[in-house]
Amino acid sequence: MAPSTERRQFSRIQFDSPARLNTAADTLDVRIVDISLKGVLVLLPETGTVSDAEQCRLDIPLTDELHIEMTLEAAHRRDQRVGFHCTHIDIESMGHLRRLVELNLGDADILRRELAEMADEGHASS
Repeated sequence: MAPSTERRQFSRIQFDSPARLNTAADTLDVRIVDISLKGVLVLLPETGTVSDAEQCRLDIPLTDELHIEMTLEAAHRRDQRVGFHCTHIDIESMGHLRRLVELNLGDADILRRELAEMADEGHASS
C-alpha cells in the first residue's frame, strides 16, 4: 500500500440510505453509511458476509427512476461495516453521484478538484 502522503483523499459525505448489494453468493439489503466519488461504506445485515477483495455490485435508489449503480471491491471491514472501493461506475450514475456530493459538500471547488483527480487516475468509465 502507498504511504498516506501519496494517497488521494476524496470527501466523504454522510448518506443514510438503503441499497442493494449483489455479492457472488447473495443479494443483501444494506444501509449506506457514507459515500464519496471513489467508494462507499455500507452496513451489512447481521447475516451478511463479504469476502476480502470481493467484487460486488451496488444499487442505490435515489427515487423510483433514479439510481446510482457501481461495481465495487471490498477494501476493509470492521464488524458489519464494509468499505468498498469503486472500480466502475457508468456515466449516468456518476452524474447522480456528482450531484449528490456537490449538494452535500457545498463547495464546487472541492468537487472540481476531486473530479480532476479522478480523471487523472482514469477511474471514471462509461
